[in-house]
Order: sequence, then structure tokens, then C-alpha cells
Amino acid sequence: MYRQALKSVGHDSALPYGYTLTVWCSGAVLMHHHGPPPVGDVFLFLLGGVAAFATLATVARSAPDPQEPQPADLLATGAAHFLAVAGAVGAVALIAAIGCGVAWPLGSFAATLAYLLLATLQLAIVRR
Repeated sequence: MYRQALKSVGHDSALPYGYTLTVWCSGAVLMHHHGPPPVGDVFLFLLGGVAAFATLATVARSAPDPQEPQPADLLATGAAHFLAVAGAVGAVALIAAIGCGVAWPLGSFAATLAYLLLATLQLAIVRR
């Protein structure tokens, strides 16, 4: 019974867990290079992430509805999230070297885009 519950929790939290790590680590990288952001840059960071998600949603909109992933597939994908998170944070580390005004929205855009694309690739590989 406990292992079934654990599988359910892992299934439901696999993608949010990876994205949470991505956003936190990306913000930490940007703060390391640019210091704590003023409130305006926080909103730019927010808008960058929303824009990336909207971009992916627009691209995916016309695709056929996906088959629901099996809990074991999401668990395996979540266990391999290091690759998706590391890829996203690596992209942000490169972006952090550019000017502060652009780094915040571009950093969260790149982090969101890279994480979701790499997590999608990982799930597609696990499903095969």
C-alpha cells in the first residue's frame, strides 16, 4: 500500500519537482552574477517564463492529444531530471554573462524552454 502511494506521489510531482529545481537554480545563478533583482526584474523573470510556456503551448497546440504517461514512466523521467535541469541551468549560466536588464527575462525564458524541451525528450526516450 505504501509503495503504491509513493508511486502516486512520484507520478504527480515528477515534472513540478524538476521545474522547481530549474527555477530556483536559475534564479540563484542570475543572482550570483547580478545580485538580488529589483522588483521590476522579478516581474521580467516571471514574464520570461510565461512567454516560454506560451511559446511551447502554441507549438504543441495542434498536435494530437498525448497518451497519458504511465506512473512508472514519469518516475523514471523524474529520476533522470538531472539532465533536463542541468541543461536549463547551463543555458542560464551562459545568459547570466550578458547585461543585467536582459538577463532576467531571457534567463527564465531559456530555463523554462530548455527544461520543458529536455524533460519532453526524456519522457519520449523512457516511453520507447
